[in-house]
Amino acid sequence: MAAAPSEEEIRAVAERLQEKFLRENAENPNFDSRDVHRVRNNLSYVSKFSRQHLGDFQPAYNNMIESLKWRKSFGINDVTMESLDEKYFRSGYAINHGHGRDGSSIVILSIRLHYKDSKKLLDMQRWTAYCFEMHTFAYPDKKMLFIFDMTGAGISNMDLDIIRFIINCFKIYYPDLLSYILVYDMPWILQAFWKIVQSWLNERARNKIRFVSRTDIGNYVDEDNLLVRFGGSDTFEFVYEEFKEEMMKDYSVGFEKRKLELYPSSSLSGGGE
Repeated sequence: MAAAPSEEEIRAVAERLQEKFLRENAENPNFDSRDVHRVRNNLSYVSKFSRQHLGDFQPAYNNMIESLKWRKSFGINDVTMESLDEKYFRSGYAINHGHGRDGSSIVILSIRLHYKDSKKLLDMQRWTAYCFEMHTFAYPDKKMLFIFDMTGAGISNMDLDIIRFIINCFKIYYPDLLSYILVYDMPWILQAFWKIVQSWLNERARNKIRFVSRTDIGNYVDEDNLLVRFGGSDTFEFVYEEFKEEMMKDYSVGFEKRKLELYPSSSLSGGGE
């Protein structure tokens, strides 16, 4: 395996990505003008595509084009907290709490609390993408560690459509964001589902998926940041109103940073959240 590129090499490729994109697409209606502004003024953002592909220019450029087209077609810049169904936050299905050993933010998905509903897929995608969006603006240099808690989950809880969307968020839409996906306490009956998920990924991405139990999850999260239910000493319990208050502090930071970055002129409205 080739040595990882230096940050100077990553930046040099990012500058080429930036130049090529602006030369060819500055007025392209397939891209949101707010994202074009971001590419023009935030090389750190562009560098994420370079870093995701280890400084390989063409794959990084293809990823950047696909991500930015998705941002326009999905309308992510216009998704607000008010536009989302609060039940997805209230359910406790997904919570962000604590930090991994590498400093990454922990997101815990309690799979047993989710039931697939194809009619609600877009709502789930919008909610998921908004969480990614606010995290990347609030903490642009902090990765995310996802714990898929499979305890008590069955076939009816497995939603490959939303899992594929989460994978695509890491793989395409929000590059250089994933620390690891930890699949915790997976029942044997669901192994086939995760084999399908792994088939969507290249070898480097597959290496970021780890199947863990109480005996080894501590390799990724220290005891103080690990919930009691995983064998740690963190006694945090999900209480929606308390969780919402903490979440809104983080999201308000992300929203303000997004507004400043995507709406450089005070004459443009960023929408309320």
